[in-house]
Amino acid sequence: MLTSVDAGTSGAFRTTVTIPASTDPGEHSIRIYSGDTLLASADLEVTATGDLAVTGGTLWTAGIVLGVLLVIVGAAMLVIRRRTAMS
Repeated sequence: MLTSVDAGTSGAFRTTVTIPASTDPGEHSIRIYSGDTLLASADLEVTATGDLAVTGGTLWTAGIVLGVLLVIVGAAMLVIRRRTAMS
């Protein structure tokens, strides 16, 4: 049993169920009972987890790009300062 919940006076209920990470891959079902009476059932398939997909660049790439941009901006500021000092 994953959880137990009490229904309201109308018979409605709401709950969140977390499938344990230790659950074996394969076909499973979630069943709702009232006492010994099965009220509803939902089949689901648990799949094995895989490696996370690569979704973008890494942090060091952003650091290199930022560093290069700072060097370019710094060099441009030096050139502009020298030109205005000579004028």
